[in-house]
Amino acid sequence: MAESDILTLLKEQKSFALFRMPNGTEVYLCMQNDGGFSRLESVLELPRANMFVFAPFAVSAKCPVIAVSTDVYERVSLSTSNAYGNLTFKSSSKGDYAKAFEKFHRRLKAKGQQKLVLSRKMSAQINTGFSPLNLFCKAAESYKDSYVYLFYTPATGFWCGSTMEVLLSGAKGRYITMSVAGTQQKKESGDVVWDVKNRNEQALVSDFIRDVLRKENCRFSESAPYTTQAGNLLHLRTDFTFEKDENVLRLLASLYPTPAVCGIPQRDSQQFIVANEGYNREYYAGFLGTISPEGCDLFVNLRCVKIEGDEISFYAGGGILPQSTMESEWDETEAKMETMKQLMR
Repeated sequence: MAESDILTLLKEQKSFALFRMPNGTEVYLCMQNDGGFSRLESVLELPRANMFVFAPFAVSAKCPVIAVSTDVYERVSLSTSNAYGNLTFKSSSKGDYAKAFEKFHRRLKAKGQQKLVLSRKMSAQINTGFSPLNLFCKAAESYKDSYVYLFYTPATGFWCGSTMEVLLSGAKGRYITMSVAGTQQKKESGDVVWDVKNRNEQALVSDFIRDVLRKENCRFSESAPYTTQAGNLLHLRTDFTFEKDENVLRLLASLYPTPAVCGIPQRDSQQFIVANEGYNREYYAGFLGTISPEGCDLFVNLRCVKIEGDEISFYAGGGILPQSTMESEWDETEAKMETMKQLMR
């Protein structure tokens, strides 16, 4: 399939997914023969079939789990254009973020929660020359070690993103997942030093994954925490390798959403975020990727944008602990949004 065929799909508004695996060179297209998709109320409803899955942060009637049967699964050839268009950013209220931060911080102290993730959205008007396909190509060119995607259905609109965080990946009973948390900007030189707040934040995510794997009776091994790079940012990461012969969907439902994008306790944090964050994350901080009877390659939907009409929305969040400060967390979201914003320049 050629680039012209993708442009035809865009014009006809047929549902499809484009993706490129981390450190891969090939771009693949997934879609149903009829250009449609399915809505599901839970990841546990996913059939044992070849699918591309797009799941929200919190499933609702407005944001169901989307499944696209991969009747078409083809390699495509794309070329990058430099016509990304100019953006006019709408003001993103630091005051609103400060109010939400205070609310989240009070919750941590009053309820004894260990962690909450506070995120925000920034929107911009697309003026001229913008193409979602060009954005995907630029992301694939710029972030070689990340999973890069472009996804569209009439129910979701266009989403495009770049993520290095594996939620669940593997086949034939052997899988991997990872704990990624803590953030700092990459410096020109010098050793990377992680403060107590970032180390504690990442350790909480690792503890959660261990608990889930033990409850699922998985035999697992793990790496020591190490520094990994995503764009211009550094994070702390621990890799988990484990065996799981059955009930992979149950394991997936237990891992998602991870404390890296939600909080601890998991379900209480998710409910609090939905009720108090001040906007609907929709598919930001959910997950996406391919699944089949043999295995899956699923990634957390982190550095992403939603494109709707002449508006593009950027998303970013950070883990709030009792020792967190509003200014440092705001700065972290600014740095994370830059991963996708710089592709528009």
